[in-house]
Amino acid sequence: MGLAPLPLPIANTRDGVQGPAQKTLRLSYDWVINPTTVNHLASGHTRQYQRLESPNQGQDWPKKLGLTGTANGAFPAIYFGTSGIDIGTTSFTNWGQNQELLVTVSNTFLLSDSLSMVKGKHNLKMGVDFRKLQNNLSLPSTSGYFFFDHNETALPSARGTTGNGFASFLLGAVDNANYTINDVTRGMRYPYFAAYFQDDVKLRPNFTLNLGLRWDYLPTMVEVNDVYSIMDPTVPNPAAGGRLGALIYAGDGPGRTGRRRLTNGISYDNWGPRIGLAWQPKNHMVIRTGYGISYYPTGAQGGGNAKPPNFGFAANPSFYSQDVGLTPAFYWDNGFPQNFDRPPFISPGFGVGSGTAYWNENAKEPTYRQDWNFGTQYQLAENLLFDVAYVGSKSTHLTTGVFNLNQVDSKYLSLGNLLTQPIDDPAVVAAGFALPYPGFTGSLAQALRPFPQYSGIGNTNSANMGNATYNSLQMKLEKRFSNGLFLLSSYTWSKTLTDASSTIGGFFSTSARDQYNRRLEKALAFSDVPSRLVVAFNYELPIGPGKPHANVTGAAGRILGGWQINGIMSYQSGTPISVGVNNNLPLFNDRNLPNVVPGVNPKFDTSNFDPARDLYLNIAAFAEPAPFTYGNAPSILNVRNFPSYNEDFGIMKRTVIREQMNIEFRFEMFNAFNRHIFGGPSSNVSDPFSFGKVTSASGGRQGQFALKFNF
Repeated sequence: MGLAPLPLPIANTRDGVQGPAQKTLRLSYDWVINPTTVNHLASGHTRQYQRLESPNQGQDWPKKLGLTGTANGAFPAIYFGTSGIDIGTTSFTNWGQNQELLVTVSNTFLLSDSLSMVKGKHNLKMGVDFRKLQNNLSLPSTSGYFFFDHNETALPSARGTTGNGFASFLLGAVDNANYTINDVTRGMRYPYFAAYFQDDVKLRPNFTLNLGLRWDYLPTMVEVNDVYSIMDPTVPNPAAGGRLGALIYAGDGPGRTGRRRLTNGISYDNWGPRIGLAWQPKNHMVIRTGYGISYYPTGAQGGGNAKPPNFGFAANPSFYSQDVGLTPAFYWDNGFPQNFDRPPFISPGFGVGSGTAYWNENAKEPTYRQDWNFGTQYQLAENLLFDVAYVGSKSTHLTTGVFNLNQVDSKYLSLGNLLTQPIDDPAVVAAGFALPYPGFTGSLAQALRPFPQYSGIGNTNSANMGNATYNSLQMKLEKRFSNGLFLLSSYTWSKTLTDASSTIGGFFSTSARDQYNRRLEKALAFSDVPSRLVVAFNYELPIGPGKPHANVTGAAGRILGGWQINGIMSYQSGTPISVGVNNNLPLFNDRNLPNVVPGVNPKFDTSNFDPARDLYLNIAAFAEPAPFTYGNAPSILNVRNFPSYNEDFGIMKRTVIREQMNIEFRFEMFNAFNRHIFGGPSSNVSDPFSFGKVTSASGGRQGQFALKFNF
């Protein structure tokens, strides 16, 4: 459903934004050594300050609300499940989101040197690139994040279809909650170095070979004051009876590792070869092909705005319902629970009972992408060029959410309701289960987690285990400017497959359906657009001075001449759709899917679609999975959202006053045919009232005038 604006103090905004304030310095020096050799030296510094602050900051809202146990700051963030809430004319899914104070100060220092030279048939270029990146982050203690789920007010026997998140809020039954305790500023440091060599060899007048090699050094980050810790799954935890999985700390001193980097080494094998060729077999035809490898930082190298965890120096105590909502994590009226350790606390056992984070075992490996292409250009006629190419790529070590280290193995679903019972329940004991470590409290499901001492384990954008492939046929027809007309049209037919959509967007949450069967995630990417056509043109009207028609001078020529029209038209397929259900599996995974009903089309006929009357998806094509089972629906349906069509046109007149002086008038119309692009349908099978409805649209014709004086 569409979200109506919310008023203060429950608005989801940081209206009091200050910044970014940026200062940039650049210096360069070019040295012409000889007529065929040039050296370019460049250096620079960029500093950026940004402060994000809600108007509610510092107004002690928790105290006003009667909430105890969190920091006294802005209005707390309150979430009501995934379906949204309707009250009168207002729709919302949460209150108070993005109100916490955030201050960042970033510095980038760079130094590069490149040498270019021509030696006979060889055009050589080589150089180095060094950068030093600093990111200083201040995120003070927060008022907390409180999630109210439908399960707390659902019938125990029908938790998939009953209950309401807002009703749970009215009862104060919190499903899960956390808040940040932080009095330190983190300073992340990411050095980067690269060296490269390129040789373009003209072997024959009609044949050029491109050869290159680049080496990227992307070491993992350090924290400037060693305010940095991570969960190591191989270290015994003294606070959990010696079970593996405990914090380790960067730096020197008591309780620390003596290392500044807590990842498993640094990757030095980041070689990026490049090869390409251009061949002109005949006058009107050119063939080109190429292949190359490029590297990109992931979480441990600072990619994705990742930050090193600082457990022990700060904390993020989290409390969850242990039995999928049969009993809440706690009640709002009782305040945020206080049975957790408070920082600073340098100990491997810090944070037991709360959430933690770790570097994935291959965190040191950067993402790399292989790109290749093969194409030909053919001149069909004078000023008319046709280009067709196959373009593909394969991405490896993508950051992905399909890795959930602390999920219960799905084989235990056969235990059914026993999973939701306390570990000391007689039925659980009779089934042969015992405490995972002395002092443990919680459900059997929590006890069966690989690391039962933690309520959750984040991967800090370091689960770089994802893959993606892209294959496309790309065609382009270009009429170069002649007789007043320029025309460019391009068409792309493509397909993108990935198992990393969990971090790209769409229905997916932060982890896979099943950590123990991650192959289920391979599907079309949510961004996949199989067909896209774009046409652009510019036409100078043949009237006015020097033109075929109305070739007049003087005042009449100034009025009639200098007119041109232009346009850009784009038409593309819709993106794919995924459906889901409320996740009631006691595995601490993030999602489940429905079952598919054989023989029922999941999509209605939309030829005369009216969102006020029609549904886009057919709920009869899906069914809630049986309790304690996974649904069999694919991650992506063979159904797409509405296609996108758009036309933009413009009229421009340039009137020359004298040499290098003219007046330019423009009128531009966007979405000229007033097309409305409907948003995606609601796709949660557990919400039959909203399922299949389309409640949002974009579009609407817009026009603008502009008058500019050029001199």
